[in-house]
Amino acid sequence: MGRLIAGIVLIGSVFMPASGTSSSGQSTLSQLSQAQSSAGGSAKTGSASCSTKAPPDFGGGTMCADSGYRATNTFTFANWGGSRYPKDALDGQEFVALFGQSNVCVAATGAVCELTKGAKAQFDKLSGLLTNGRCEGIVVLNAMVAAGVIPASSLQPGASGSSALSPNNRSLIAQINFWWETQFSSKVLKASDDIRKMGLKKIVAQLGVHLNRGLFATIGIYTKTAGHALLPVGLTREPSGVYDVIVYDSNMPNKLSQLTIDTVKDQWTYPIGAASPQQPPTNWTGKSGTLDMTTMASRMNIGTCDFCMDKSPSGFKIPVTPMTVPSAGIVSSKLGG
Repeated sequence: MGRLIAGIVLIGSVFMPASGTSSSGQSTLSQLSQAQSSAGGSAKTGSASCSTKAPPDFGGGTMCADSGYRATNTFTFANWGGSRYPKDALDGQEFVALFGQSNVCVAATGAVCELTKGAKAQFDKLSGLLTNGRCEGIVVLNAMVAAGVIPASSLQPGASGSSALSPNNRSLIAQINFWWETQFSSKVLKASDDIRKMGLKKIVAQLGVHLNRGLFATIGIYTKTAGHALLPVGLTREPSGVYDVIVYDSNMPNKLSQLTIDTVKDQWTYPIGAASPQQPPTNWTGKSGTLDMTTMASRMNIGTCDFCMDKSPSGFKIPVTPMTVPSAGIVSSKLGG
């Protein structure tokens, strides 16, 4: 699984409060429009009034929010568990880049890091969890590439976009692993806990604000035994007033899928839910408290870590190659704060 079940590890972000909704969903969309105006953003495409026809990629219904992302922006490879590609295991490059050399290494030793005991325990834990799936890292990196925050050519020479990238290279694997790891930071965990408590209506309203401004965030959906990360790229409304969140699902590349949210019944439904492509898709459903949203900027400047207090040497040394990630300022300006 790319994300872990509620109560263990979840991911979220800050949001903008919204009012309640009627059976037609107009109150939520009214709040969306007000929030958009106050934020100084303008619709990139589509309309906050849910009055225009959704594009073919988005299926039926009327358009409420549109980031401009289309199926042509997806990666062509699918999420995977275990090991499938060369050097796809977690290594010191991503681990040290995220948590900081001074936090996880006994001493700064250039290209080699001896992990502290606390860091070694965390490294082993994450290495095990990564084998369940990489959906979190894949959808985050895809958003970074689609928005031009991370050029495709920096991950693979000559690549012009997401669809040209292959996981058979270490640069792309390292970025996937790095962004997957961000879900385990205390900063992101706190943000997740906050938004899950606020409910589906407010998440829909904030999502609409982000998408209409051409910004990206991830959505996490959870059952009692599994979790999965999706990249929302559009928001439409059915005649019944139910919302469809148009998503890129790393389990099913080359097309867009729909996550349905009924704000009146306080229920979401995803008919093709699975933690990884190795599992058969089944109908996932839940209520407020089992769905969250994470802005990209919340993954930046992770800072301290809970396991960093233990500075005793573990005797475990890992090679560390410098890794470049975009600055917090660039991420915030292009992908939302």
